[in-house]
Amino acid sequence: MSVIHASTTLARSSLGLFDQISRHIPQHRGNVLLYAVSTNTPYLEQIVSMLTALSTESIGCLSRPLLQHSTGSQTSSSLSLAVFKKEHCIPFRANIPGAQPVQVGRWHSFRNPNSRTQDRAGSDEILTSGVNWDELWGRKNVDQPLPDEINAMSDVHSFVFFSDDSHQGLSNSLHRRYPQSNKLGLVSSSTPFVNGKPFSLLRNGTLHTSGAVGLALTGTPPPTSSLSFHGLTPLAAPMVITKWEGNLIHELDGSNPSQLLLNAIRSRGLTGEIMKSDDFFVGMLDSQTADQSKFHRVYRIQSGDPARGSIALESDATPSQNWSVQFLHRPSSERVMLPDGMLQSRSQPNSMSCPPTEFTLGFLADPTDEYVAPAGDAPDIVDDNMHSTRVFHNAFLASSENGFISNIGMDEPPWRCTVPGAFGALRWR
Repeated sequence: MSVIHASTTLARSSLGLFDQISRHIPQHRGNVLLYAVSTNTPYLEQIVSMLTALSTESIGCLSRPLLQHSTGSQTSSSLSLAVFKKEHCIPFRANIPGAQPVQVGRWHSFRNPNSRTQDRAGSDEILTSGVNWDELWGRKNVDQPLPDEINAMSDVHSFVFFSDDSHQGLSNSLHRRYPQSNKLGLVSSSTPFVNGKPFSLLRNGTLHTSGAVGLALTGTPPPTSSLSFHGLTPLAAPMVITKWEGNLIHELDGSNPSQLLLNAIRSRGLTGEIMKSDDFFVGMLDSQTADQSKFHRVYRIQSGDPARGSIALESDATPSQNWSVQFLHRPSSERVMLPDGMLQSRSQPNSMSCPPTEFTLGFLADPTDEYVAPAGDAPDIVDDNMHSTRVFHNAFLASSENGFISNIGMDEPPWRCTVPGAFGALRWR
């Protein structure tokens, strides 16, 4: 097994984090360290310096506080650590350009309207030529070479990485070179108000503000992967995409998708302010399983027009014709939570329900204003002890308001998931 250690620490002061870090300096210096430390951590520079000293090879990022327990003015900081055997782990730094942020609207608005590289006739010709949309949107990125240290490997079963918000270049290159490998990446938290940088990615103590840093993993057994969504409620029966273009769905079962969505919302009594404040999604059903409630991708609906018919998805990839999809609803009042039992079963290092030979590495999408753990699942740290600390063993858990990147459960390029409460994980047993 390539994993030696994994832990997630929640602390109401930096002393608890310093203590946890100091426990791992002697025994793990010769291996590779992966870490995520929350942006609200006191003495952040000192914490990062200590983490860098843990190993001769380290990969890290700044993340969102995993758990936020309101205790007056205090909020828990979080620190996640994982140590991998050096012989089964190759660290890398990638700076492959990604796509520009998607602009909602017609298909060609994915380009800056002030940057005209083709005339309208040329664009129309591309539109009708049957081109692969994934390659069209990422045309400058799909053929970019990977870093030398991982480009020639033959036995990589998983890639774990931290990225900025333009992951498409790396994701496409990894998929083309290693189509069967797991890819799981956390989009780093935004850090302009922490250190003046858009993102904070670290390799061996060097700060990178763009691109990605990560690990290529080998060794047996390979991990299993999983993807779950919390708090989503189906609005209607599954339908089939019968006409699409880019990130736009023009027809579902041959009908107007915007009108179908509006009818589904009204049938559930979701009108007025609820329609304005709540989120609505399109879930892509997993055709490889018999479970018609399992989704391998979920996209937020950005806009729709019943008169024109189309709905626009918040997506840097394209849906496909004949995919089965389902409208989903997530109330704005729904709390973001880790999967049931994720914390409770890991509060003791030798718990029978989670032996030391089992490890989980998981990323949580948390774009909401507040995180509250499931009832009965969170450690009780609301007390008068300002140094209260809780450690969850055998689990590296990190979250970001910018979501995570995953290809879990499908032989397709990785996609970015920003659905509140979505959780992507790799598990070693």
